[in-house]
Amino acid sequence: MAPTKLLNKPQFKNQVEARYPKFKERADAGKAPGFYAFFHPRVHKACAKQYADENRTREEILNSMQEMAFKLELNGSKENPSFTIAWVSPGYEKVLGYSAKAAIGTDIMRNVHPEDLPGLARFVNERMISKDGGAATFRSLKADGTYIWIEGTGNPIFNANGEVAGAVIVSRDISERVKMQKELEKAVISAKEAAEKVRSLGPAQSLIMDNARDLINIVSIPDGKLIRFSRSYLTEMGYSEEDLLGMNTLSTVHPDDVGLATRMFEQGLETGEGMAEVRVMKKDGTYIWMEVKGNIVRDDDGNPICGILVSRNIDELKKVRDRLRESEEKFREVFEHSPIAIEVYGKDGIISDINPSCARLFGIGGFDAVKGFNLFADPNLSEEMLARVKNGESVSYEVAFDFSKVPYKTAESGIKHMSVCVSRVDASNGLGYVAQIVDVTKQKETERLLRHTITEKDRFMDIIAHDLKTPFNALLGFSGLLLEEYDNFDDKDKLDMVGNINKVSKDAYKLLETLLEYSRVQAGKYNVPSTKFSLCNIAESERSKLVPEAGKKGIDIYNLIKSDLQVNANELLVEHIFQNLLTNAIKFSHKGGKITISAAPPKGGMVEVKVTDQGVGIDAARTPFLFEVCKENVSTLGTANEKGTGFGLPLVADMVKKNGGEIWVDTKTGENSGSIFHFTLPFAPD
Repeated sequence: MAPTKLLNKPQFKNQVEARYPKFKERADAGKAPGFYAFFHPRVHKACAKQYADENRTREEILNSMQEMAFKLELNGSKENPSFTIAWVSPGYEKVLGYSAKAAIGTDIMRNVHPEDLPGLARFVNERMISKDGGAATFRSLKADGTYIWIEGTGNPIFNANGEVAGAVIVSRDISERVKMQKELEKAVISAKEAAEKVRSLGPAQSLIMDNARDLINIVSIPDGKLIRFSRSYLTEMGYSEEDLLGMNTLSTVHPDDVGLATRMFEQGLETGEGMAEVRVMKKDGTYIWMEVKGNIVRDDDGNPICGILVSRNIDELKKVRDRLRESEEKFREVFEHSPIAIEVYGKDGIISDINPSCARLFGIGGFDAVKGFNLFADPNLSEEMLARVKNGESVSYEVAFDFSKVPYKTAESGIKHMSVCVSRVDASNGLGYVAQIVDVTKQKETERLLRHTITEKDRFMDIIAHDLKTPFNALLGFSGLLLEEYDNFDDKDKLDMVGNINKVSKDAYKLLETLLEYSRVQAGKYNVPSTKFSLCNIAESERSKLVPEAGKKGIDIYNLIKSDLQVNANELLVEHIFQNLLTNAIKFSHKGGKITISAAPPKGGMVEVKVTDQGVGIDAARTPFLFEVCKENVSTLGTANEKGTGFGLPLVADMVKKNGGEIWVDTKTGENSGSIFHFTLPFAPD
């Protein structure tokens, strides 16, 4: 059954809504159902196992049935229908002698006895095409050239539009029963009164009634009273002849089934035969399911004499059918509502079904979009995996799925990372492989970011260990020498020593301050919300703070940003950005140099800011790593041998990104080549 067919059945929909009320709420709200737990790898594998187990269960049930079961596909139009065999159970070959290979694809009418063709065709048109289903008896040709009587019970299969698309038939050989019925009919055909005739049955007919395996009753017409019973019926039901004689045949039928039994009796009077499945009460008060087939016996003038009811205990068969239906419904429930994409393939590798999650994952409208797709020709399946799948192995792998390679139309593009599990399923119904796919693109990105974060932390700790060690070694050296040789130094030497200790302490403090600043940005502890402010004012504030330091090298700093230009950003972070970039510009500028701060007119909702110097520039080999924390400290000395921490530019890059902007540099090495650092911030219009 196609995925939508089961959902169209009211009883299935009601079961789903009753069992999963939250699913109904989500469906009513237009949200796709999904549960995170289904994406766990254990659930992922469990789905494959459950699917395989349920298919094995269905196969075992079908293989154990004595009856023939086969599936038909509707061809032609509703006005001129024909059915071809699409699948048969093992019982088909046992009863008729034809292999499944020989039967599949043939017309159901091909082996029907010519005399029975009109009646069977009328049954197909009146019952199967009208969506009611029902039962029919006919003679069918066996492989050995002989005919046997077949009784078939059929139910139509519907497509997504509620139209008949085929049928499922369960049939059995009733040749012995027909033979006994004919013998009984011969025994009563010339009788005038049903009761008298039945009582006068000869020894041959009595022998049949006493030894028949089927359960046989004879009832009078038209009152439906029981007048004779086979020994097998009395044994099965626990009654004596005295218990049943003269009782209305409907009195032992379950109250809920009386209507159906009555219609069967009326049909028998009208057409000569009828069939129904009803519950019949045994003497101990329990009910069992019986398949009851009725025939009307008439005299030479065509008047009804009596009815012959042939019954069969189908209690176990009903249980088997219920198990099959429950298994199918359970599988469909998992199949339809699993957030995992599921694909079903035949033994030849041709796709036969997909669930809604699969359609969403691959950007297709439904099964028709991938009809005919071959698993063995999947361009995203490696040769190694393909060989293992063909070898019957169940394989799990991850693949960078390229949508540009697929042979069907899809709304998706680019590459998605997917986790795939392909399981081999051996079943007599042609099922071969089940593939389950989970989109792990987000997980992959999370893993990449996590690895990056861990790498950054490792580099951060390496730099802390390396850069803090140097100033503290100097502090320990100067202070230890001063402590040991204090009396041997004059005041000038002591003052120099203290000055060195002070300078090293300031450098160490500056390094610690920068490391703390960097760690706060990385940890997201700058939670000050974005505000609208004047970019010119912030730049001017930071320029003023650094004028004394720039003056030591005779460097002029010019702020060229227009006073009315406003941005929407985190003001504290923007202060740090200007401070770091201007400090860097001073550090690498020559004496008497010039530094300018400027901003271009807003474009695309962003403002581009430039900090330009006339310094030594940056080697092209270093520029790709300027804004990253490297394991080795890449800080270099300034033009006046100023020291840095190696964290300034990575810190600036993170702060710019926190404000939704980008940063880059234009530079080259050489005398007065200089560098231009560009960064963007969101524009705040008036």
